[in-house]
Amino acid sequence: MKEEQRDLGFGINYKRKTKRIINKDGSFNVIKIGNSFSMRDTYQALLKMSWMRFTFIIFAYLVGINLLFALLYSVIGVENIRGITPGDLTHDFIKSSFFSLQTFTTVGYGHLSPSGNFISIISSIESILGLASFAMMTSVIYGRFSKPSARLLYSSNALIAPYQEGKSLQFRVVNTRMSMLLELHATVAIQFTTEKDGNYHRHYERLTLERDTILFFPLNWTIVHPIDKSSPLFKFNAEDLISQNVEIIIQIKGFDDTFGQTVHSRYSYLPEEIVWGGKFEPAYETSASGDIIFHVDQVHNHKKVSLK
Repeated sequence: MKEEQRDLGFGINYKRKTKRIINKDGSFNVIKIGNSFSMRDTYQALLKMSWMRFTFIIFAYLVGINLLFALLYSVIGVENIRGITPGDLTHDFIKSSFFSLQTFTTVGYGHLSPSGNFISIISSIESILGLASFAMMTSVIYGRFSKPSARLLYSSNALIAPYQEGKSLQFRVVNTRMSMLLELHATVAIQFTTEKDGNYHRHYERLTLERDTILFFPLNWTIVHPIDKSSPLFKFNAEDLISQNVEIIIQIKGFDDTFGQTVHSRYSYLPEEIVWGGKFEPAYETSASGDIIFHVDQVHNHKKVSLK
């Protein structure tokens, strides 16, 4: 039997038509504004942001802090640094940058060293800041690498495919990592959007699956929703999916034996990503030696078929 959901957590009533609920990378299509930032959230923010943005922030911090101290050393005077012969402004700043970098990283080659109490205090502050900075960066980098996560690959299209004496909604998913996922459970829901007097209303229903749990996941998993008389898609065609702004919402969770924790994955399909009349082609074969060869890059392959 179909199971109606009042709200999945995405809201029901809107003044304007919205984009997809779940982006292709699994993130929610929500932009939060008006939320004050707390220093307590820094660690989580550094863990959640993209690798490109994280690398840029770390690089900008290292360059900025070293240039700041290099400027201080130049203002104090490079004559207070043993191993540097004073010159013009550019010469002094470059030499101060080298000294700042050696102090910040606590490398200390021995060629450059502070001379005088004031510059020794500044260099001591920088070396302590360098030790603290590298300790914090190490913890964040370790946290990013060790954070439990699933890396599932979903078929680029969901299919309306033949199933027994009727048809079904199908899509495939595969684990792209070498780790083993156990006891996977899939939850699939459908969202309909209707418009009346300029207001948009969302309606959700849970889709019954042929099999919503598997014990092991060494190959791909084709998740199937039989479109029978109890299905909310029973009398739908391709045009109906578009007219009602349908979105298929998916959540999969399972136990990852590498992390030793439960991991989650989210995905969604829009009407233009659903092929009406298709059938997935096998993505694995058996070699002459009896081994099973699985082609991950073929998980999207399907062929057109006719529907009854």
